[in-house]
Amino acid sequence: MTLPESPRRSLLPLLTTRVFLGALPVRVLHSYLLVFYLCGAEIHIMRIERKIPHPRFTITIFSWNEKYIIKIEDAHLEQVYKIDKSQVSGINEVESMLSTPFLLTVLKRFGEMGTDFQDAWKNRYAESAHNPST
Repeated sequence: MTLPESPRRSLLPLLTTRVFLGALPVRVLHSYLLVFYLCGAEIHIMRIERKIPHPRFTITIFSWNEKYIIKIEDAHLEQVYKIDKSQVSGINEVESMLSTPFLLTVLKRFGEMGTDFQDAWKNRYAESAHNPST
């Protein structure tokens, strides 16, 4: 006798989107980003804890491997900060760290990163022109 498939399991394909990162399949389930890293018999899952609205940046707080990961994106650049979960009382304390002075510093750093990248882009062939052996 076969048992009917559980309702939760049968809805899984409807609630998820399958994407591929390289050769690794990844499932995105509502506000969860499930990334599977195969390390021996361990599977690590990265979860989206919170998306913080901001007029300029895309700010996402992830939970992975006993750490909170704060990812701040602006155009084609991003900054990532990691905090051990044992160092904070919870997600609300992590969010409270994202103060206006901190985000102004982040904005300044994005400007510096953009300048650095533009310089590297302009000079991308300069080193090979000076060193014909490469």
